Amino acid sequence: MATDDYTMGQEVTEHLGMTVAEDRLRGLVARAKREMLAETNLDTIDFYRDSHAESALFWLTCIYVVGEQSSGGSGFAIGELEVDGASSDRDPLAVWRRRYNDRLNALSGTGGGYTIGGSARTDRDYSFEDSATY
Repeated sequence: MATDDYTMGQEVTEHLGMTVAEDRLRGLVARAKREMLAETNLDTIDFYRDSHAESALFWLTCIYVVGEQSSGGSGFAIGELEVDGASSDRDPLAVWRRRYNDRLNALSGTGGGYTIGGSARTDRDYSFEDSATY
């Protein structure tokens, strides 16, 4: 788990198996942070203490690094990245985008993750008075 922008960059480049200049990598991490703040409408995000934030930052930075490499360093928008719709379950960019969105939604409280809840049924009465049969 990353603890700062430097270790985040290290984890991203290790995951991708790519070499990226340190200043460029820090710029992409900063860009990903700005994007996350804009998308969540939160005033602040503790990127390295909240596991959802850290994970979302990781996946978005991966997307930015690959996008930057594919555009030749000239900048890009996420929508410009090509995703193979026929094999979206195997396309890394589609998987990373889905993971990013899931973590971002969990961070902003708009969904994501799974919850377990109790039944809200009131039309049944369960009784366990005769425990000898169990």
